[in-house]
Amino acid sequence: MNKTLTLLVVLLASTFAFVPANAQHMSERKVEKVFKKLDLEVEGDEGVWMVNFSDRWVLVFADDAADRMRIFTPVVNRDEIGSEEWERMLEANFHTALDAKYGLYNEYVISVFSHPLSYLNEFQIMNALEQVVNLADTFGSSYASTSILFGKASATEDNNEDLVAEGNLRINQRPGGGIEN
Repeated sequence: MNKTLTLLVVLLASTFAFVPANAQHMSERKVEKVFKKLDLEVEGDEGVWMVNFSDRWVLVFADDAADRMRIFTPVVNRDEIGSEEWERMLEANFHTALDAKYGLYNEYVISVFSHPLSYLNEFQIMNALEQVVNLADTFGSSYASTSILFGKASATEDNNEDLVAEGNLRINQRPGGGIEN
């Protein structure tokens, strides 16, 4: 028993020992260098930038002290969309939006990416910019941040309607019928 406990402690310690190694130590200053390296049109400084990326102005906030980065762009005024588009955005946040998501900021629907700053690298920043812009550009059509899909809502809608009609769709219940102790 003692050997098992020792082995478990060693495994857990070695797992957590590698966590800091994953950090890229990205900072506000390094983000600015990434923008320069990518030859992007940039306005602003000290962690707050407007970046022209793929013919769209994107806002980028980075904060070393909070270890956060947020990248976003406006998509549409919230008053200009109907309930079907709201539903499609929520479905997209699960199926077709990967690291970028739809959200609300003031009176606008936005495409947004948020992540711990220090763990990002140059490729991930570039990828985040691409996903934010793609998600904004595909609003009203595929609602996708990339070409990768984790499922299609339209493919499951018919199945869900059949399950509801049969009384088999469980919402917010435990698997196995919700048996309690």
